Amino acid sequence: MAAARSPLRRWKPFLAAFSPIDDAIEAFHPTCLCRDEFRRATARLIEMLLDAEGDAEAEEHRLLLDEAMVESLTTLRMVAVPPKTLATTNLATVVGSMRNHESERIRRLAGEIVRGWRAAVKRDLVTMGIALEKLSQTPERIETNLPVSSDLDAKAKHAPPAPKKKTTAPLPPPKLPTDAGVRRESVKLGDEEERMAAAKRKLREGYQEAEEAKKRRKIHVIEDPRLVKQRQQKMQPIMRVRSRA
Repeated sequence: MAAARSPLRRWKPFLAAFSPIDDAIEAFHPTCLCRDEFRRATARLIEMLLDAEGDAEAEEHRLLLDEAMVESLTTLRMVAVPPKTLATTNLATVVGSMRNHESERIRRLAGEIVRGWRAAVKRDLVTMGIALEKLSQTPERIETNLPVSSDLDAKAKHAPPAPKKKTTAPLPPPKLPTDAGVRRESVKLGDEEERMAAAKRKLREGYQEAEEAKKRRKIHVIEDPRLVKQRQQKMQPIMRVRSRA
């Protein structure tokens, strides 16, 4: 009876639960949730439990294994396990069996995990059922009698409409000048011609005056030689008197 109640006999049905639990945790995030160190620690605890001498020492190792399983189940409860993992592995079976463990904490954690998985799978089934119902309402094949249009026709259908051209009102015809306007224009032209002719006359007159003044400056006064000689003779007595003085 004592052998039936030994710590090793009580833990032996659950020793295989560590491996699938660690694999599921690590699959969620291999880098951040690496379980290599934890695997080595639990393997060492199992060896110590198997090699324990006496129930007292075995009980100490059993309590350490209980704490290790609590840590594993707590971490497993926080990760999302896909339904495919539950369907292709024995994870659901081993966690479900932990509800028969003698530790109350392990039983409670295992029960919460199984209930969470069951609820998640039911939600997925409801979602899949709705999706299947909508797909069943869609015919597998649509038959139509419309001719198959070419790629150019399809592009023409989806092409945006061409912008409308803006229409502008025609320009009014130019107004032709009336007789009165023609007369006014002719009078204006006559006045302009007269002013131009007057300006040309003034310019010619000024030019002629300048030429005449230039010629006058070049004319030398020519006197009779006899008059010049008489003027010199009259000046000689005056010059002699001045020289004597």
